[in-house]
Amino acid sequence: MEKSLHMPANGYNTALWIFYIPFVLVEVPSNMILSLPRVKPNLFLGANMLILGIVASCQGLTGSYAGLLVCRFLMGIFEATLPAGKWDTCFKTSSRE
Repeated sequence: MEKSLHMPANGYNTALWIFYIPFVLVEVPSNMILSLPRVKPNLFLGANMLILGIVASCQGLTGSYAGLLVCRFLMGIFEATLPAGKWDTCFKTSSRE
């Protein structure tokens, strides 16, 4: 990968950490968007997952180092919008009384 994309010496490390910048910056605002009453979570999360899949496919097809960095940055944005776990588990748990 380093040779085909003509990466610099620290290019692989840069491609790894550039994912986390938008991930950290977008995670809280995306959760705030999900809590708005007019936003439908099924559409919001479904659209973000679809876009994440498209960007991940584009990452495999990129032919340049700059394209890899752009794809990793966009993946950080759209992966931050997906919850880390099941966000509706509190409604599905049963209580033992």
